[in-house]
Amino acid sequence: MGSDIIKVTIKDIAKATGYSVSTVSVSLNNKSARVTQETRDKIRKVAKEMGYVRDSTAISLKKNYMPNIGLIVPDISNEFYGNFAKGAEQFCSENHWGLIINSSDNDTLRENQYIDNLYQQKVAGIIMARASHEKDNAINSFTKLKELGIEHVLLDFSGTDKSNVVTCNHFEAGYNATKLLISLGHRNIACITGDQRLEGDRARLDGYKKALEEAGIKYNPSIIVQSDYTYGNTMKVVQQLDLSSFTAVFAFNDLMAVAFCNYVASLSFNIPNDYSVIGNDNTLITRIGTPTLTTISQPIQEMGYEAAKIIYEKRHNPSNKKIIQRFPTKLVRRNSTLKLQSKS
Repeated sequence: MGSDIIKVTIKDIAKATGYSVSTVSVSLNNKSARVTQETRDKIRKVAKEMGYVRDSTAISLKKNYMPNIGLIVPDISNEFYGNFAKGAEQFCSENHWGLIINSSDNDTLRENQYIDNLYQQKVAGIIMARASHEKDNAINSFTKLKELGIEHVLLDFSGTDKSNVVTCNHFEAGYNATKLLISLGHRNIACITGDQRLEGDRARLDGYKKALEEAGIKYNPSIIVQSDYTYGNTMKVVQQLDLSSFTAVFAFNDLMAVAFCNYVASLSFNIPNDYSVIGNDNTLITRIGTPTLTTISQPIQEMGYEAAKIIYEKRHNPSNKKIIQRFPTKLVRRNSTLKLQSKS
């Protein structure tokens, strides 16, 4: 017949010796100098007599504790943020870390709640992205990260003096997109922007303006409309445009570019014969639509990978030095842009 083995616990030893559980624990694990050697010896002797065996599995798990990184994005269903998350997850996987993804739906109250939740979970750091700027709430989020002392990386935001940043050269993106359209003979170039309170959006518009200035073209605010990077809202926003006042469009992301293309197609216009269109991000939709979309490519997955890497390296080599990683963009020419056709 077999016999039952009774496992002796730290609580059992504490009861037998009259010491607290914490005193027994630190004595058996050599954790505190506050416990006298005499007390340690007494506790260890009783533990041995009782047949106490340390839980090596629990100790191993503790030693090999896997830190987590928190990621807060506006909309995980947006391919841009999905690809960014994929890059961060790849780095975490390679280094045996975990990634906790939160999608805020551009709700700053939810975003702040996620920051609190992740802080309570003792994450190694937080990566945060945002597609809109709701008054001062964005600043409050950055301040909260700083005040809580959470290592963090921001996507396309300078944040505070303690904020690490990954970003692209958005000025270059706006400049090169507009330059291409000007080289194709277009002088009336509309823009579909995101929230102009965001740094990346302002930089793209500045690049657009610089290209116009160099070509001697006057900036025309009546052909600039602001949307929110979503397809549905952009379909409504583009109806504000006077379609007779421009021949080309630069949209600040691919979804908004496709929304414009589909809107004018519903009115029997043709892309690129009637309008040349350029998007931004080089997401999958640019390669599968008809026509394929000229766009600005950002190394999105690489940016997510780098963001996670910054937190990982700061964890292993703590430093107060702010890290800013700026990635180049690349113009990808496809079938949605064409040399301006003269009207006869």
